[in-house]
Amino acid sequence: MIEQLLCRERRKDYNCQDFVGEAWEMLTGENLKQKIFDHQNQRNKLERLDEPISPCLVFFSNARYQNHIGLFYDGKVLHLTDAAQYVPLELIFGFDQCEFYR
Repeated sequence: MIEQLLCRERRKDYNCQDFVGEAWEMLTGENLKQKIFDHQNQRNKLERLDEPISPCLVFFSNARYQNHIGLFYDGKVLHLTDAAQYVPLELIFGFDQCEFYR
């Protein structure tokens, strides 16, 4: 199922949040768009996890990106930079913080 998402690329009208929303809905049947929006705007926060569970959301941040998001699934992270990637968490570089939510 993940394989069909790996051809996605970032566009002006399609970013990491759109990508994760699409992936989450494909895997769980749940639409997360409003929940992600509310969480990022300090309303109705998602439940923070101490450790990743499959599936869960991964929020990354650094000085440049405050709202990069990925999807932890089966031990790897599915996320969209310029192109979709499905890699182990330890291979995602350039972020100071990583938090897990459900």
